[in-house]
Amino acid sequence: MRLVPFLVLVLVACGGGAKGPGGPVGNDQVQADLEKIRTAADQWKAVKMGAVECPTIADLKKEKILAADAKEQDPWGHPYTILCTPTDYKVRSAGPDGILGNEDDISTVTK
Repeated sequence: MRLVPFLVLVLVACGGGAKGPGGPVGNDQVQADLEKIRTAADQWKAVKMGAVECPTIADLKKEKILAADAKEQDPWGHPYTILCTPTDYKVRSAGPDGILGNEDDISTVTK
């Protein structure tokens, strides 16, 4: 039947069938990655009691707190980052546009 291929084409053209980086799967993957990094950073903070330095993803992997095969980039090819402040830190992705500090960023905060 010709209607089915036409509907698939319309869905893909409109983004309805998208499962790539810009679709919902990309955001779900980022949230899962950020949670793994945040959990590892929490463990790092507990092990390094009183440390003032901010861990990097490479530090977490080197200390074997984060799995060696853990993703360091989001689905859009931008690096995940850990931003530390005196009271907390954020694990974040710059989102699809790759620019930190705007509305498409995805982040998690831990204290």
